[in-house]
Formats: sequence, structure tokens, C-alpha cells
Amino acid sequence: MNEPRSANDVFDALDGRHVSLGSRIWRIEISGIFEQEGSSWVQLTLKGVPPHSVAVKLAPLDTAADVMGALVGWLKEPSKSTGRVLHFE
Repeated sequence: MNEPRSANDVFDALDGRHVSLGSRIWRIEISGIFEQEGSSWVQLTLKGVPPHSVAVKLAPLDTAADVMGALVGWLKEPSKSTGRVLHFE
């Protein structure tokens, strides 16, 4: 049975890891965790070219792999907001 993951678990699993798309690679730096209207968000910076600052909304059973999948999906067509990923200017 899957148990809910805390935002801290996701933080620990992702901080310092790399996410890639094709030949481009970004280093994940977690900026913080916050709650908004009952939802958990992980705010992070993707250090690379180009750099990005984003927040990813966590579902209760999300793992680090789920967040990585959301990031890769967003990086394919970066925009300000795509459901779970919010982009900051």
C-alpha cells in the first residue's frame, strides 16, 4: 500500500539531483516548501541553460519520480503554468 509522502521527503530526494531533456541538463536546487489552500508545493530552481524557477504541486502519493516526470514534461514546452508546474519570471 502506498503511503502519503511529505513534501520534506520529496525535498530530500530531489535536492541536488539532475533533470535532463535531450542534451540539456539542469541541477535541481530546492528553494522551499509551502502550503497553499491545503496543497503542498515544492519551489525549486533549475540551474542550467536556460535557468528556471518553478513550483511543483504535490499530490498526496507523489514521489520524487513523479515530480521529475512533471518537470521533464514541463521542460518540453516551458510556459508560465502547466497544471502542476508554475513558472516564475
